[in-house]
Amino acid sequence: MSVSDTLQAMRTGFSKNFWIANTLELFERFAYYGSKAVLTVYVAEAVGLGPESAGWLVGSVFNTLLYFLPILAGTVVDRYGFKTSLSICFTVFSLGYLLIGLAGLPAGQPMVEMLGARNYMLVALMITAAGGSLIKPSIVGTVARTTTAETKSLGYSVYYMLVNIGGAIGPLLAVPVRENLGIAYVLVMSSVVSLVL
Repeated sequence: MSVSDTLQAMRTGFSKNFWIANTLELFERFAYYGSKAVLTVYVAEAVGLGPESAGWLVGSVFNTLLYFLPILAGTVVDRYGFKTSLSICFTVFSLGYLLIGLAGLPAGQPMVEMLGARNYMLVALMITAAGGSLIKPSIVGTVARTTTAETKSLGYSVYYMLVNIGGAIGPLLAVPVRENLGIAYVLVMSSVVSLVL
């Protein structure tokens, strides 16, 4: 397939739902990787749990849940459909990122003190992971349903390209937010992006 054929297929070969799902994925990856770029340092330093607890919470608990919950989340997506699942996903994601961000802000200190910093972060990270578990089955399922045998390879290429672009932009934009507003606001930024989605 030539470059002009590929561009033509991108313009005419995909439905509106394909582009909506992929645009959501682009910005979701932006929010995720923006927060991921600072998360361990944030939990260790801003929340004050130290490197060992932060490594366990973010590296072990959060990452494990993010990679294994989509298996269960796929059944939710199959039952309730892509649109409903995406709405739930972004609502829960927004709440999770906000809870994480509040742990490093004065407004969140009463909740952190009530539960203890480690327990609070465990709950906030579990909520965020639960929201994140719905994204993959929803977006990949939408790509599968909105492509044909002729456009499937190009459709998945577009999907992965947008994942990579979002993953590259998120950490780049996290730097000025962190430097100008503070590290907690990187998580607030991810929460706002998820809420808009």
